[in-house]
Amino acid sequence: MSFSNAFLLTGTWVVVISATFDGVVTRDAESCSTDVHTPGVGAGPGCNNVFLLQKEFRMRGVRQDVGLASTVHQSLPLSAVVKHEPSKELAIMRNRTPTIFCWMLVKPGTYEVDLLHLHLSKKSLSGCDGFAVYSNVTIDKILGSNAVFGGKAWTGPMEVESESWWGFAMNKPIFTHVWRQVFADGNYRLYDWTVKLDADAVLVPEKLRSILRQRHPFPGAVFLTARPPYLLGALEVLSRDAVSAYAENPGLCETGVSSPREDDYLQKCLQMLNVRRIHDLEILEEQAGYGGGMGSGSLSAEKLWLCNTSKAAVHPVKDPGLWPVCFDACAGHRMDI
Repeated sequence: MSFSNAFLLTGTWVVVISATFDGVVTRDAESCSTDVHTPGVGAGPGCNNVFLLQKEFRMRGVRQDVGLASTVHQSLPLSAVVKHEPSKELAIMRNRTPTIFCWMLVKPGTYEVDLLHLHLSKKSLSGCDGFAVYSNVTIDKILGSNAVFGGKAWTGPMEVESESWWGFAMNKPIFTHVWRQVFADGNYRLYDWTVKLDADAVLVPEKLRSILRQRHPFPGAVFLTARPPYLLGALEVLSRDAVSAYAENPGLCETGVSSPREDDYLQKCLQMLNVRRIHDLEILEEQAGYGGGMGSGSLSAEKLWLCNTSKAAVHPVKDPGLWPVCFDACAGHRMDI
């Protein structure tokens, strides 16, 4: 079923659609008062994530519990999997397309809201197998609906200072708070990988899945970096075990890592928790610094040829008029830029 620009309320299930999209919600509104961290269901007081949609996805002979209001399609019966020899089961796992959960923090009243609409309509953020959007206001303030959700991921201001030399945002406090909400919601447990995505990044989820399937079929506890040796905040790709390691020790990182930048903080946190770092240049075409400091800038129309890339994502594209052009080029829909 497809909906366009609508907020639907069916029983206690709230489905939020901002663009044509087939999916099911994984949040039970009545569970918001509980502290049970059930995969696929909001946990903790306030149910602070703004919204979450989960797409139906296909599991090829691999059993996985996906929680409430989720759909699992299996092309092999479970009995066929059980009877497989270990080597054959490994082959199935290697050929299985990995699932990705993406989340984004959006600052209200800025260009990020326009980019969010594009992420939804172009199936960039919404092209992930599950996704969530966080902010310091309720979703009606972001997408212009009268639907009101209780709670926020961040209750303070989202304005942050920048480093004087490189221009990087000193945004660690905001993102440590949002990461804690991601852990509390628990939806990351349903997916092989979790991706933190900036609004001004262009992501083609199908390309990222292909990279993960071909290059990282058995990840363990790992995170990927696109510009060694740095983890870039535009696209942070963590395996489920990596997120779990952080979720079990958030306080250790928050007190033990002093970096003011969220991406540098996260990398040092994960390394402190013995999560393995893997360099993979194919996940992101990073051009931050074009037209400004290293932490600023945006691709201009003259630079959109950089979007015509084999990589899974491009950053940064802040102009809502250029963002869909870049997405189409990166997805292979246009090659004439």
